[in-house]
Amino acid sequence: AGSRWVAPKARIRVRWLQSLDEAERASELAASLVELEQHLRELQSAADVSERKPWRSDAHEWLGRSVRRFFWLKSEQRWLCTDASVGSWLPAEGSDVALWHVTHDDGDEEDLEEHEVAIALEHYSEGRAE
Repeated sequence: AGSRWVAPKARIRVRWLQSLDEAERASELAASLVELEQHLRELQSAADVSERKPWRSDAHEWLGRSVRRFFWLKSEQRWLCTDASVGSWLPAEGSDVALWHVTHDDGDEEDLEEHEVAIALEHYSEGRAE
């Protein structure tokens, strides 16, 4: 996928900007805006490019470990206790903190920061149920 606005076809963008400069009527600007909207849709449907390295499934002691998480169910006024396992992690990079990807027994998934994993590991190892 991708947009026609991306190099080496940047001439399209230059021509579009020129059409804005040369427009004398609102209808000419409207046509250019419709064209821009089409290009924006193309960009939105393009595959995301990750700037971070891929998730790792090796080289960390927490991988494969069980964790226990608690979620407040407001509508039921109670805590839900759920177990999960740590499947992969993403090392800290630049201003991004390290993350651990966990999969819950019910199939739900979430990414946790280091302090959240440490607490969840403790809850599981202690057998905490509430």
